[in-house]
Amino acid sequence: MADPIGAAKGLPPGAHEVVREVVVRAPRAAAWRTFTRGIRSWWPEGFATRKGARMTLDARIGGHLREDWGKGGGLRWYSVESVDPGRMLLLYGDIGAPFGGPARTHVEVTFEDAPGGTRVRLRDVVFAGATESLRAALDSGWKIVLEDSFAAHFEAAPPKARRARRR
Repeated sequence: MADPIGAAKGLPPGAHEVVREVVVRAPRAAAWRTFTRGIRSWWPEGFATRKGARMTLDARIGGHLREDWGKGGGLRWYSVESVDPGRMLLLYGDIGAPFGGPARTHVEVTFEDAPGGTRVRLRDVVFAGATESLRAALDSGWKIVLEDSFAAHFEAAPPKARRARRR
């Protein structure tokens, strides 16, 4: 008999996991600051439920990752459950039926020093209402967010100007 979905990875039966990892050419503090406070500078344009929405991330316990639609409207993607500034962010969220749910998801983003910069690892575990099609959609979505947008932001950023040497 085959293992239940997720059991081989130590996940609860029926859970699915998506893991994405990048190394960005920036110190850990700068990577953290860009991921959290600078989210508007790198979040993929149009990667929201409404045109013109702006993503915000309040990286404090009880804060949210959400779309701001203006005039008091918006959509909460995740609530912040745990924060170790500069090292780890733990988010919980619900995925509604229009987006492949209903499902419950748990996202952990870690930042650690790595040769040449900072390793950013995102692990998303869908543990209620998980389906293979939702896992595939999350995998594709996190690739766009983390690899194609966040990591690319650091590649596109101009290098800091070097001070001219005085003779």
